[in-house]
Amino acid sequence: MAKRKSSQNHDQKISLRNILFVAILLAAIAALIAYYLSRPGDKQKKDNTPPASQIQLKENKPAVISSTPEASKTALEGNWVSDENGTMLEIHGNKFSMDSPSVDNHTYYEGAISISGNTVTFTFKGNKMPCPNQPGSYTFHIKDKQLILKEKEDSCTTRTAKLSGVWAHL
Repeated sequence: MAKRKSSQNHDQKISLRNILFVAILLAAIAALIAYYLSRPGDKQKKDNTPPASQIQLKENKPAVISSTPEASKTALEGNWVSDENGTMLEIHGNKFSMDSPSVDNHTYYEGAISISGNTVTFTFKGNKMPCPNQPGSYTFHIKDKQLILKEKEDSCTTRTAKLSGVWAHL
């Protein structure tokens, strides 16, 4: 009888150890998953998009989601941030604004926008804007929530410097 009781205690200890081991193992796995998901560097998608100067848009393929101007306007609607310098670009309807945050030289631009196929035309409005009322045309391509703007024809170097490049959709 004494052997049987001792054997039962031994089995209960082994069972308790197994449960404790599994619980610790599960806690460690949960901690690793939580750490992996909360790492700040992983929240931004790593991107291998080349600089705007190296981007080649194929003219024989439409660079928009749909060929209708309404679909193009819808695709460009919203808030975008420049991958190069943090400039914010807001497009709503036929108006746009750009806000370039800088400690030394904060700049704000606004104007009108028009879209035809995969070409978007920006025009600064207002006498205090650089190149007021002079349109500048850019080809655009949207891929993976990124807007790629490439100068097509624009004599305004300020606008070209701010707009040409890769923009991430917010």
